[in-house]
Amino acid sequence: MLIVAAHLPNEAEIIIDSVRRLLADVDYPGSWRVIVAYNTDRLVPVERELIELAASEPRLSMMHVSGSTTKAENLNAALATTDEPLIGILDADARPEPCALRLAANWIEAGWDFVQGANLVSADHSRLARAVAAEFAAKYLTTYAGRFAGIDIAYFSGSNGYWAGDAARSLRFDPRADVEDIDCAVRALLEGRHLAFDPDIRCWESAPASWPGLWRQRLRWASGWVQLTTRYVGPLARTRALSPAQRAFWLHATGWRRGVTPAAALVVALTTGIEARRGRLARSSAVVATATLVCWLSGLAQAVATTRGSDAPKGLPHPVSYAVMYVLAEGARLWASSLVLVRRPPWTPTPRPQGRTKR
Repeated sequence: MLIVAAHLPNEAEIIIDSVRRLLADVDYPGSWRVIVAYNTDRLVPVERELIELAASEPRLSMMHVSGSTTKAENLNAALATTDEPLIGILDADARPEPCALRLAANWIEAGWDFVQGANLVSADHSRLARAVAAEFAAKYLTTYAGRFAGIDIAYFSGSNGYWAGDAARSLRFDPRADVEDIDCAVRALLEGRHLAFDPDIRCWESAPASWPGLWRQRLRWASGWVQLTTRYVGPLARTRALSPAQRAFWLHATGWRRGVTPAAALVVALTTGIEARRGRLARSSAVVATATLVCWLSGLAQAVATTRGSDAPKGLPHPVSYAVMYVLAEGARLWASSLVLVRRPPWTPTPRPQGRTKR
């Protein structure tokens, strides 16, 4: 079963096309169906169109989750209606490759509790889409693949994730979590469940509609990771369900990267400001220049690994885009995390682009 979580009217322009593509493209030998679990605070014309489509398509069900204000509530409502052994979760703009469900089923049938696929962004004619496409390709096809190959690190990224039905129904999703996907994955790991990553399970999605929309998305992600730190850094440090290398990764990803690093960045910025007022910039300038160079070289290394991969998708951005986007993304993450440490932002859905998403 595939659950498509949607917030209308934010995704009204893309949801009907995504659902039609799913019904036409999925290549799976067993029985399967699609549940669109959505919430809305107003009447949206596309809602009637979807209901009419469901009336003529037995594999499609519509579920309006009354009173819901979060993606987690939509997902939990859909999970409560099924006892199927395989559950895939997709965002409203997701367009998985036809073989995605079949490949995911192989992992679940082999005894894994969850497998995350690679989420890729189409590099259309906008600079924003090309930048995010570079970032996502490097992240999923290099970083995530390397983590799983090296120390079995994997977690749910919100879309194109496939759960064993019993595991998903047992864990459910926390409506209070800013990043309900990773929150669920961490709880699964603490219970000793097995999570996998497969870069061949590919899904295409759209970039945020604007640069301010991208910033709000990253601010929400930063808030979610800081929240994860406050909830789980202690249990992650004490658990024996993870190997020492896995515990080290999670402690770095939560406590160090989301707390210590932003605090250090604030200290560097404060030191730079003080030295600038005193007319001495040599020391702090060297620190900033060195950090920038390391980030740029890291992005360039990811670019080489991603674009030279034998299974790299066609149409990837120019390699230099990876290095530039890596520096920008790291800077945005540090700045967003620093802001979140001071004040937690309100939750807002990511604005979606108008019209059809290319693949």
